This record gives sequence, C-alpha cells and structure tokens, in this order.
Amino acid sequence: MSDRIGILAGHGRLPVFFAAEAKRRGCEVAAIELAPGADPDLASVVHHWRPVSIGCWQEVIDTLHELRVSALYLVGKVDKRLLYGGVQMDARFLRILASLREKNDNRIVLAFVADLEREGFTIGDQRDFLTDLLAGNGPLTKSQPTPREWEDIAFGFRMAKGIAGLDIGQTVVVKSGAVLAVEAIEGTDECIMRGGSLGQKDVVVVKVAKPHQDRRFDIPTFGLRTVETLAKARARVLAFEGDITFVMDRAETVALADRHGISLLGYAGEQHASGLM
Repeated sequence: MSDRIGILAGHGRLPVFFAAEAKRRGCEVAAIELAPGADPDLASVVHHWRPVSIGCWQEVIDTLHELRVSALYLVGKVDKRLLYGGVQMDARFLRILASLREKNDNRIVLAFVADLEREGFTIGDQRDFLTDLLAGNGPLTKSQPTPREWEDIAFGFRMAKGIAGLDIGQTVVVKSGAVLAVEAIEGTDECIMRGGSLGQKDVVVVKVAKPHQDRRFDIPTFGLRTVETLAKARARVLAFEGDITFVMDRAETVALADRHGISLLGYAGEQHASGLM
C-alpha cells in the first residue's frame, strides 16, 4: 500500500468512482461521509469509512487526524442549503462561517480548506484520480444541435460564464435567445426543471466551470441522473466545457441521452460553434 489518502465525501456517485480508482492504483483510502445522500456503495469501496456530519467540524478534523491521512480530497457535492437548516453546527463550524462577510460557494469552501490546511492536511486535485472521467470536447451523442440551438449554446455559454464569474451558479437554461433559469443555491437539477417548465420544451442547458476554477473541488459533473432530469424537462441539449467536466457512467449516460434524443456536447466556446454550424 502507498500512503493513505482521505476523502471528504459529499453526495452522488463521484466519491465512489474516485475511491475505486485510487484503490486500483494501490492507495489506501479513508472516507468521511459528510452529508446525507452519499452513495451507499462508498462504505464498501474504501478501506476506512466514517459518517460525520459536516456541521460537526471539530469531529471531522479529529477523525482525519485519527485516520492519519497523507493527502485529502474533496469529492462530491454538499448541499449549501444545509447552512439554512437541517444540520447542527458546532462552535468551530460557526466560527468559520462568522468570519465570512459573503457566503458564496468559493468563499465558504476556501474558508474550510484553509482550516484543513492549518491542521496540516494537503488538499489534492480531483483530477489526480479522475482524469479518465473528463468528457472531452465535441459531441458525445448521435443527436446534434440544430442551427437555432447552436445560437442558444453560444448565448448560454456567455450567460453561464457570467454567473459563474460572480460565483452564483454554473448552469443556465435558455431558449430562443432568452435566459429561462439561472442556477443558484438549489443546484443543477432544480434549475433544469424550472427552466424546462418555463420553456415548455426544447430548451438548451449550458453548464460551465468558473472562470478561475479551483480544480481541487466543484469541477462540473453530470451523469445518468442529469440526463433523466433533462428528459423530464424536455430539454434538447446539454452543452458543457469538455476539458474540465466529468461525465460518470459514460456509456450508459450517452445511451440514455440518445434514447431521449438529447444532444450532449463538449463545447469549446464561440469558435467551436462557428466551426460546426
């Protein structure tokens, strides 16, 4: 075994993919499950598993020291709505929050990262073990955007980059040159459903990285659940930055999108659009 690595695991499948790949490369993996909704497979994949609520931050720190991890990775989402109820917060957690004048995503995460670093933990880049999940630019599906949808992709990309630069969210839903929904604290799926409801059908969804994306956390990710949401919203396209977006269960995700006639497109900006229209 190599040095033991730690995972602070949020919900979704990404921590399972991460842990399985780290084990395949010979790492000993210890995971702390931070929030409800973590994949039940995680406990069986890792060598050491502990459930500790994110609000019990001192216990999180103590458990990491007890597990003697050499590097630490933040993998999976933690719903920011927990800040407004549903989780008990200890004195250390509250002290970190109180130090922040603005509580947008980056400021919150970086404050907790700084606290981990003060404790001697090195925060690793998710791509250390997840490079194979990067989607890549270009179409993943048989279905391709129409000329009108290409225009909406380019428009939506500019809008999504704008809100991402303000650290509001990373996803927009557009149709015929209008923004229908902007992601905020509710998350991608609810943004898609709201935009789909307003647009009735054939909406375009664009998901981007932040302009100065910290690649240690919050890398855009989609998979089967996202495609199921797109289908419910009767969306036509999901465009994303392929060189910094993870796609999980790629074969199954693409097959499901093809069954619903949804285009999945790794998008490289305005030049990409003008070159393919």
